This record gives sequence, C-alpha cells and structure tokens, in this order.
Amino acid sequence: MKVRFETSDVPELEIVIRGADTDSGQARRLMKLLGSGAQPIVARAQEESVLLAPQEVLYAETVDDRLCACTGDAVLLLSGTLEQLEKAYAAVGYFRCAKSMLVNLMYVERLRSQPNGRILITLRNGEQLLVSRRYAAKLREKIKTGRDTE
Repeated sequence: MKVRFETSDVPELEIVIRGADTDSGQARRLMKLLGSGAQPIVARAQEESVLLAPQEVLYAETVDDRLCACTGDAVLLLSGTLEQLEKAYAAVGYFRCAKSMLVNLMYVERLRSQPNGRILITLRNGEQLLVSRRYAAKLREKIKTGRDTE
C-alpha cells in the first residue's frame, strides 16, 4: 500500500482511496479507521500518563477489577470499563472474545477451532488467547461476512 499526501486549496480535508479492488477487506478497514475518528487511549505507566494509538494495543483485559492493555512491550492500566473500550474502538478492530477480554483483530495471525465451540487465537507476537464459546459464533460470523452480529 502506498500513502501520499498532497497540498490543495480545498477547504476541507479529503481522503481518497484508489485501487483495483476498493471493496477489499483492507480498503474497508481503512475507511472504518478513518471514519471512526478514534481517539488515543490514555493509559497509566508508573507515575505518568501515556497516550496509545488504538492500533498499538494487542488486547485488553480486566484482572482483579483493573482494566489493562497489552501492547506487546508493556502492560498498562486504563481507566473506564471493558465495555466502554469495546464501544469506542470496535470500528478499528477491537472484538470482545471473552467476558473479561478484548482482542485487536488487526494482530490476529491464526485461528484454530477448539473443543466445546471455542477458538484459539494466535497473535502475530506468538501470544495465544482463547475465545469463549459465548463469543466464538460472533467471531465466526464477523470473519465470514466482515460484519458484527447483534
């Protein structure tokens, strides 16, 4: 993918996506990301606040009533709830995979069906997460159609 910036006299910022297959998954994800207006995620590391781009987070989970984000390099504390994080960043690939966990689908490398209807996710960094039976059907539908089920 090639990214190019141009200066113009147009009063409003305009983004154009060109390609042979503009209906591809990559083009749709780009349009969702650009249209989502996703704000940075504010996290805590020791005694300071850190701004994370949503695409930096591999997964988020609640542990002992604390919301944490894993970036691959660090585990950082977040404020708010898992539900708030899910709603705010679903358009950029965050998916509820268990009662206490969200995964950023942009980092998924492999999926493997498991007994009892569960799915084992392998992330690009080699970490593995288990999609609970409750959310596995939604993930299968999302992969199949590219859309969430209600």
